[in-house]
Amino acid sequence: MIEDSQWVALLDSSEEGSELPIVGWGVTSFGADNRPLAPWLASELAATLSVAPNQLSPSPPLNEVVSRHLLQHPGQRQKIYTVLPRILDQVNSQPGETLKQLAQISGFRLFRTSTPDSLLQSALDIVRFDGRAGTKIRDFSPANSSVDLWGPLQQLHQEN
Repeated sequence: MIEDSQWVALLDSSEEGSELPIVGWGVTSFGADNRPLAPWLASELAATLSVAPNQLSPSPPLNEVVSRHLLQHPGQRQKIYTVLPRILDQVNSQPGETLKQLAQISGFRLFRTSTPDSLLQSALDIVRFDGRAGTKIRDFSPANSSVDLWGPLQQLHQEN
């Protein structure tokens, strides 16, 4: 999680409006206890895919669970994409305090996340839109040629 001195530095630089926070596994948390998402998700995915705990290291990362599943069931890659959203649905509306604090930094108008959940979106909706769905989402995939952002950064700031 983020330490107090890191929050101060982040707040100072956000006032300039030139920072683009990239939110990854290290700050993505959920629930009232601010539980880190990555270990929980790996555990839940392993249980759902019936990957035996004795075939994994203690506290395995998500990619280890996926790799072990694919070694045991080579043709079942799609199953991961099917069950992962259902697992995430259990927590997507419960962002942790770390994400809510990040959403409170008004200087951050644009975020990038590298995790497959919608916890950051939920945190922004809770903090900035009183729980209503107001966060604009754009996603990117190298396989998809759709437009990433809908305009220049200055225009994005003016719309919100």
